[in-house]
Amino acid sequence: LVLGCLLMMTTAAMAADLPYKTFTLDNGLRVLIKEMPAVPVVALNVWIHVGSRNEKPGEEGFSHFIEHMLFKGTASHSVGEIDKAIKKLGATNNAFTSSDYTCYHILGAKEHFPRLMELQADAVLHSSFVEEEFRKEQKVILEEMRMDKDEPESLLYNKTKETVFRTHPYRHPIVGFESTIASATRDGLFAFYRRHYMPANMWVVVVGDVKADEAFGIIKTHMGGAPRGDPPSQEVPAEPPQKERREVRFFGDIQQAYLSLSWPAPSIA
Repeated sequence: LVLGCLLMMTTAAMAADLPYKTFTLDNGLRVLIKEMPAVPVVALNVWIHVGSRNEKPGEEGFSHFIEHMLFKGTASHSVGEIDKAIKKLGATNNAFTSSDYTCYHILGAKEHFPRLMELQADAVLHSSFVEEEFRKEQKVILEEMRMDKDEPESLLYNKTKETVFRTHPYRHPIVGFESTIASATRDGLFAFYRRHYMPANMWVVVVGDVKADEAFGIIKTHMGGAPRGDPPSQEVPAEPPQKERREVRFFGDIQQAYLSLSWPAPSIA
């Protein structure tokens, strides 16, 4: 899906005859930069090719858990310092996790791009996963999961996935299960992070009022020295063909009826 998004971006850029450049560092990091000089801001995205589909049994929810940990301190920045530094520059930052990818994004004034890139690279590549912060975020996520049960649309979506997929890891919720999050350890989560957060498993996408070659030089300065590593396999168990209609009904203290209909469709390939 990440490659699909990038292909759509590059196709749109070609259609509009707008400049964009792609680069690949020696350590495998792929970079896409699109110059938009009419707007004095820069959008910086770091995409990691890992989502809930990459989680093995017992790891359900780890991709989302890491999103909570990535701004909790590095060897160079104490807990909360990266967030404060980004906000001090008047920039905004956030992240999201999907089934197939995780994205960390920053939007700020163009003159702050070098510093924003430095901060983002440090968080993505060098987060330390302090045990105390791990425990705090573990409680936060468990509370989020309990609250999620009060959202009928979310409950319906997760029940639909469980019904549609019997083998493929798309069947489990992106946030995971209470049992896997409650039993997770700092070392287990950190091992998952080190396995997937490597340059050869990432894209850096920059759009805004920058010069592509200069921006690439800044990215190379802050991320080019990271070891390449071996990207993890993206192979997952194949979903067996569906032979008959599946129907599931469930009831709760809900004041309306919610319905979801789904059909299997050909893959994007």
